[in-house]
Amino acid sequence: MRTLWHLWLLIGCVGILLGCEPKGDELADLKDGQKLHQDCVRLMEQFPSGEISKQIWPRSIRELKPIRVTREPNNIRILIKQERGKFTVGYDVFANLQLSPPTQGVWVQKTKTRGVYIFKQY
Repeated sequence: MRTLWHLWLLIGCVGILLGCEPKGDELADLKDGQKLHQDCVRLMEQFPSGEISKQIWPRSIRELKPIRVTREPNNIRILIKQERGKFTVGYDVFANLQLSPPTQGVWVQKTKTRGVYIFKQY
């Protein structure tokens, strides 16, 4: 009986661990959100709207392994994952801490760093 209980406990623990793995449309926690924010503010000061070349991404962005980085009118958009017809996931980083991403048609989540948001489009 005791062995059976241990087996069920082990199965339960494995199930919990598997349930904690990020899904394809989820992002891992930011390691240094402050540095990311600082670097994105610098990019906003240097570049007009449009795609930012991979060769000039700062380390804080490169570590995220993005697909694309774009200078938007009020923010830097960092596209991390995309599965055509299913989802698009990434970060929106705002220099102005009073601004936040629009929520129409987009799921938005605050991160621990002010001005940095996760976005998901389905």
